[in-house]
Amino acid sequence: MATTIPFTPMPVSQVDVAYEYGPDSVPRSGVVAGSIEQLILSESLRFPGTSRKIWIHVPAGLSSSEESAVMFFNDGWW
Repeated sequence: MATTIPFTPMPVSQVDVAYEYGPDSVPRSGVVAGSIEQLILSESLRFPGTSRKIWIHVPAGLSSSEESAVMFFNDGWW
């Protein structure tokens, strides 16, 4: 059963906004943690003179020979 959450517009100013971690954001016993790898793209063909840092979360036990799902976020390492 899905929970429907009504739309709430973001406050104009984010200065006083603090986000809390949910229950899925803390380590749990018996769950093996994955790892985070950082890649640096030192050159850009589209934007010459710029570089990018990319962080990839690798789930525990994932083999590089297996296909896996991928999800992209554009909000930085945190």
